Amino acid sequence: MLAEAGITDIEIVPTRVYDLTEAEDVLAHHGIDISQLDSVEGQFMSAFVRASKG
Repeated sequence: MLAEAGITDIEIVPTRVYDLTEAEDVLAHHGIDISQLDSVEGQFMSAFVRASKG
């Protein structure tokens, strides 16, 4: 979507990868039922998005 909007040099830099227990806590806090997910181990992270408009 960023590229379609003319954004270039797109880089996603992970800052933290959450383990299953941490991910469950965050998802539950937002009302998401973790039992509906297969597995979020290693799939849930915080990240910076760096990009250029130009």
